[in-house]
Amino acid sequence: MNRHTARETALQMLFQMDIGGNSYEVAQNTLEEAALSKKFALFTKQLVQGVTEKLTNLDILINKHSHNWQVDRLSGVDRAILRLAAYELIYTEETPANAVINEAIELAKFFSADEAPAFVNGVLDSILAERDKNKQETKEVVQEETKEVQENNKE
Repeated sequence: MNRHTARETALQMLFQMDIGGNSYEVAQNTLEEAALSKKFALFTKQLVQGVTEKLTNLDILINKHSHNWQVDRLSGVDRAILRLAAYELIYTEETPANAVINEAIELAKFFSADEAPAFVNGVLDSILAERDKNKQETKEVVQEETKEVQENNKE
């Protein structure tokens, strides 16, 4: 068992909750059937709960970066893959961004249509670029404010 299997399980749970209208409690049957170690079961739960809690924000973000496609028009699998990966990119720092995107591409290759991996890659690359730009802008603002405070303290 590994993080890839945990993500597959999270994807399946999210898909069931979205397309099947299943509750989190019902989707947990998939988690139990996966027989993950405690460590990877916890990781899976964190992903599913995180996506569920941030669903509206994730959908807005995906809509913004999936040019000419709305989340509700995507296939259920692609929607779940993008939500899962976008959650990891934006709300966690545990996994390097390139690993998150590569995992999403692998999930798309296995579970979705032939054109899905390229689409998933494009959307996630765009989300990552915005995230990194925002981090850089925030860093620059903090540096500027720090400089101003230091100058004021010298006076």
